[in-house]
Amino acid sequence: MNRMIDYFRELERFRDRVAEALESGQIEDPEIDMGPDAKMTLSAHLERCEAARPAQPVPYDLDTELMAVITTAHLPESEVQKAPYALKRGTLIGMEREEGFLISTWPFLSDDNQTFPQMNAIRQCFHERGIEWVMFDRDGNEVEAFPTYEW
Repeated sequence: MNRMIDYFRELERFRDRVAEALESGQIEDPEIDMGPDAKMTLSAHLERCEAARPAQPVPYDLDTELMAVITTAHLPESEVQKAPYALKRGTLIGMEREEGFLISTWPFLSDDNQTFPQMNAIRQCFHERGIEWVMFDRDGNEVEAFPTYEW
């Protein structure tokens, strides 16, 4: 975590140094390629980044957790229908949402490995990669590694 904090602080210092060099005329203001048919000057890009910065500085020492967002189509309909009840009972750790639900990737409690075999396989895959939460959302991303169900 500390290395990430150091990285973001160094990134901010670099942005500030580039902005000062542009302002003082020490470096030219080149046009940069921002993708297909999108170009802008470096100073315009820095202004855009500054405008998007939050009014209050973000404390980099906040606890953060990674979350994957994938489509509910990666689960059989039966598992999607059972999930709200398991969340209410507390056997699944997470929360129900309007268009899906969020679950912890920590191992399931009790017999939910048998109740949710596909969800458990997805949960385990993300847990092994250091992701703490999986959001199953109707409009979430499809992941090629997981099967897709029509329902």
